[in-house]
Amino acid sequence: GICSVANKDVTGKTVSKTRRGRLSGVAASSAGLLTLLTALVIVFSPEVDGQRWLFLALLGAGVVLWLLAAVLYAGIPEVAGATEGGGNAVSEAVKSMSLLWKNGQFGHFVLTRALLVAAAFAIPYIVVLIQRQGDTELTSLGSLMLASGLAGLLAGRFWGRWSDSASHHVMAAASIMSTLVMAAALAIFYWAPNWLGLEWIAALLLFASAVAHHGARVGRKTYLVDMANQENRAQLTAVSNTVMGVVLLAGLLLGWVDAAFGAHAVLWLLVVVGVLATLSALKLPEVSGDTSA
Repeated sequence: GICSVANKDVTGKTVSKTRRGRLSGVAASSAGLLTLLTALVIVFSPEVDGQRWLFLALLGAGVVLWLLAAVLYAGIPEVAGATEGGGNAVSEAVKSMSLLWKNGQFGHFVLTRALLVAAAFAIPYIVVLIQRQGDTELTSLGSLMLASGLAGLLAGRFWGRWSDSASHHVMAAASIMSTLVMAAALAIFYWAPNWLGLEWIAALLLFASAVAHHGARVGRKTYLVDMANQENRAQLTAVSNTVMGVVLLAGLLLGWVDAAFGAHAVLWLLVVVGVLATLSALKLPEVSGDTSA
């Protein structure tokens, strides 16, 4: 949460409009490459899958990357921003909740971002559908990392460049893509469930879901940074993150729906949310194409 606020604030202060989306896209592609390389080690070295030393090595690599990021961020020159009103992050965020209805555009964005969570929630439930057809190889740690890494590597820069001209359209497109993937998974589940056990179909569903998820992330990050200014960007990010924390906790209810009605019922619910997210994103005003900030 701290990194989310700091990252968006520094990005807004150091990178001009029409370049922020590209930055997020390059970052997504770079992260995708690292994830892909890690996944290849796990996938093609099955004898090490699940070994304790492997996870220790991955966590150790994560520590190194975090420290390198800290050093790099410390050296970034940034313009001054608002410094008044400092205090406890949680209490200040709660006090700022009135921005959701006082700032109509921001409230609309937060609603859209909350609905876009369907793209993230869809992935584990598509995995559940595949697993219940007996194919656990494609839903192993390595395979899921492979799909996510490849999606980020191939689609990150595309989503980023598009976000620089119309980030709300990126959010809408990502939501449409995620919704179509869920609809396809449901269609297969009802009419040809054994197809979910086919490697190429399962892999395509997971890859397309990951591409959509990356698009939603890049689009909404770019929109928030471009919508805000250097005086309120950190505050808006904190409020948005606080609301999303509540939304993600509410997502626990999906587990109850799964237990009571099945994973297919969860996906139907997420399809509805995905349609609403698309409509909401399309109604957001344009902010990314303007180079005035």
